[in-house]
Amino acid sequence: MAVSDESLEFLALNFDDFKAFSMLSCEGFSTLGLEAIATHCKNLKELDIQKNGIDDLGGDWLSYFPENLTSLKVLSFLTLTSEVSFDALESLVSRCKSLRV
Repeated sequence: MAVSDESLEFLALNFDDFKAFSMLSCEGFSTLGLEAIATHCKNLKELDIQKNGIDDLGGDWLSYFPENLTSLKVLSFLTLTSEVSFDALESLVSRCKSLRV
């Protein structure tokens, strides 16, 4: 399925109460779309992005999660080929005490 960064930003801005967001085998979006999800979905408990064709436009999308986000229980980006900042990941994991995946 083709998904654009604009579509992800639209979803994040208009449905900011998302608790679970999952994409499997999608293409056409980049790390900018992930930044929009991380920035605007403040009640996210699950982010599952697997087997997607994600364009890495640089930046550190994990650092876009707000510092007060503590609700994340599932964070799965198994097939993401872009680099991820260990510092941003460590910060997110330390805040989200209920993280299990």
